[in-house]
Amino acid sequence: MKLDQNIKKFSSFQLELIEQFVRSGFPREFGEVVAGQLHSEKALYRMTQYLRQAAPDSMEEVADELLSIMTDVDNWREKKKNEYYNGKLNELLWYGLEEKKVMEQRIFDVTALGELLIDFTENGLSIQGNPLFEANPGGAPCNVLSMLARLGKKVSFIGKVGNDMFGHQLQQAVMEQGIDTAGLRMDDDVHTTLAFVHTMEDGDRDFSFYRKPGADINLMPEEIDEERICDSRIFHFGTLSLTDEPARSATQYALSVAERAGCIRSFDPNLRPPLWKDLEEAKAQVAWGLEHCDVLKISDNEIQWFTGEQDFDEGIRILSEAYPHIRMICLSMGKDGSSVYYGDVKVFEEAFVNPDTIETTGAGDTFCACVLNYVLEHGLVGLTQEQLSEMLRFANAAASLVTTKKGALRVMPSISQVKEYLQKWEM
Repeated sequence: MKLDQNIKKFSSFQLELIEQFVRSGFPREFGEVVAGQLHSEKALYRMTQYLRQAAPDSMEEVADELLSIMTDVDNWREKKKNEYYNGKLNELLWYGLEEKKVMEQRIFDVTALGELLIDFTENGLSIQGNPLFEANPGGAPCNVLSMLARLGKKVSFIGKVGNDMFGHQLQQAVMEQGIDTAGLRMDDDVHTTLAFVHTMEDGDRDFSFYRKPGADINLMPEEIDEERICDSRIFHFGTLSLTDEPARSATQYALSVAERAGCIRSFDPNLRPPLWKDLEEAKAQVAWGLEHCDVLKISDNEIQWFTGEQDFDEGIRILSEAYPHIRMICLSMGKDGSSVYYGDVKVFEEAFVNPDTIETTGAGDTFCACVLNYVLEHGLVGLTQEQLSEMLRFANAAASLVTTKKGALRVMPSISQVKEYLQKWEM
């Protein structure tokens, strides 16, 4: 790694600035180039504060601020080696433009890592009165990717299934949705993970997992497809890949690759208490995820559980203070709507409560996908209240639509279906 090779040349203040660049979504190498141009503690502090407060979206913006700092703080114009500093600044601007071009030319919009499993959902009773279960492909990361594919985005999955009947069924189902599966591994020794889903009267769900072990938690760091991550604009992950080793180490390694590549990092805790040895361990892993994300999608019960606060706004305040680098927090509240917290702005939108709701499987994943789609199309800088409202309304409508179908991955709505649904509600 470049930083490891050159770590002695950076001061502690420069290293802090480099880490801030990484947390702000820029490639580490870019942070090193900028930090190398600033020398005084005052200059380095000013650039660090600029990243935290202004949240620049492009390297050109950073270059402009660098010029200002070098002029005002480091007395750049009075230095004897003007030609040297001019050359370095031009080099930086070229580097920034080239990196921006590379980002725009990345093959995949989103790569997600995590579980891929069979959701056995209830589908009536047999003649003998026994419950019948339908084997639906499931797993939050691929549900997110499936919706993004419906929205016209190029997506890729990294995970593991068993080399068995269910594993091959899942591989085929994912490919049918337009999801790249080059990062999907097959395990010859461990079977595909299974989940039985009991749907309650209000459409909510209760899960029973068969995962001790399951192939998804047997994903190893050396099986991570680094190329897929580096070729992606967004890297998305959750906590189901953090419950056990070796998948936990694989996820942590994948995040390090994403951070070095300058990907936007998206995190959905997707808490499933039965999968954890104890909830304190779950809380520690959620905290790790929060430390490594730019966009957070979190549910009402998760924010209350993690912060201990029943009031959602207070819970978000606690999160924002503890993890100030998170640039957008989206709170999903089911039939009570959703909110987005973006800087000092909060926007709330009502849910589209559908009388034809069958089950809520995939609703949160659909919502999350729509948020990421909006980030891909509009960025994370300078979003207005009107834009944030537009984002939530579309996401709420799509989530409402998916609740009228059984399963999730194969039944995601199209753009035209969501727009038509919105128009009906507005009439």
